[in-house]
Amino acid sequence: GSHVFDAILLPTNAIVVGGEVVTETAVSGSTAYNVSVGDSGSATRYLGVTDKVAAGRTALVPTGYVGNGEDLRVTIAPTVAAATAGKVSVHVQYIIRNRMTEVQTH
Repeated sequence: GSHVFDAILLPTNAIVVGGEVVTETAVSGSTAYNVSVGDSGSATRYLGVTDKVAAGRTALVPTGYVGNGEDLRVTIAPTVAAATAGKVSVHVQYIIRNRMTEVQTH
């Protein structure tokens, strides 16, 4: 069924500069495995609804948005039936505005 995951805690002043959604193992059991990536303000800020049934990569679309500490949200919405197998991962690259160190704790 459909799920919403607050997957990655982005720090205040984070700006997503890249990333991807990768179907590593094709999804079965569902006609479409729709994935979107955003945050609490916009569920599709970085990736609009995209079918990820087949193996492959879809790049995130950086928007220049400066975050207020929202979690990166991944929404899954399969159609017709629930997915029974498959592996999809989300990779995110971001910078923190006005940050002077490469180390981040949390």
